[in-house]
Amino acid sequence: QQNVAEQIVRGAIQAATYLIHSMAEFDETKAGMGTTTSVLMILGVGTQTGRGTVDLVAIHWRGSPLPWDKFHGGFNTLFAGTAPLFWLFFLANGLAYFVLRLKDPLIERPFRAPFFPLCPLLFCGMCLFGLYSATTYGWDLLPFAAGPVLLGLPVYFLSRSLGSR
Repeated sequence: QQNVAEQIVRGAIQAATYLIHSMAEFDETKAGMGTTTSVLMILGVGTQTGRGTVDLVAIHWRGSPLPWDKFHGGFNTLFAGTAPLFWLFFLANGLAYFVLRLKDPLIERPFRAPFFPLCPLLFCGMCLFGLYSATTYGWDLLPFAAGPVLLGLPVYFLSRSLGSR
């Protein structure tokens, strides 16, 4: 147990050192939102140290390392793990179209979907297919992608309750 913890800490320190060095050389005037997240994701899956650290967490959490070779390496693994969330958010947008139509049908809207409800239903169907395909393909990676989103839900509900005061 202690050896695994030491390896996780050592890998995290190496990744943090590389991140700080990389960010120090980065031109701050061109930094956009999400740059740090992008760099962390690249370090987490794009370097051998990062993949080793992620594997140590995976071994501790689920008993086996991530199947990097199944998805052909770092970026493809990241893509396969986050694709279900991508399709879930698109599906939520498609469903929100119907909810808004039902809640406020008389409001003038700047855009109307052609052939309503056929096009939005087709869009939602394609999103469901994409969600199903991405989930079955990247099933082993889903907890790692969904974890941060699920951890954000309590923060969301807490911020809503604090904002209503």
